[in-house]
Amino acid sequence: MTKTYTDRFDKLQWIKENATEKHVIEMFLTELVNWLEEDEFDKFFKFHCRLWKIETPFDEDEDEDPSEDVNYVGSRHHY
Repeated sequence: MTKTYTDRFDKLQWIKENATEKHVIEMFLTELVNWLEEDEFDKFFKFHCRLWKIETPFDEDEDEDPSEDVNYVGSRHHY
């Protein structure tokens, strides 16, 4: 019997188990950028760059409240 994937988290798990790294990088990230609005992606980008301590060549506002990004992620997404 085949497992039924009932929600987006089950489906995400299936993608993690079956997609190649190349697929995730080339397709999944492109799709993410296409689906998110500019401000949503900006928050997502800043949050993950801070989380993983990734330095970017883009101008960042040093006076921003870092909790702003945490609230965004905590309230809408489950990473």
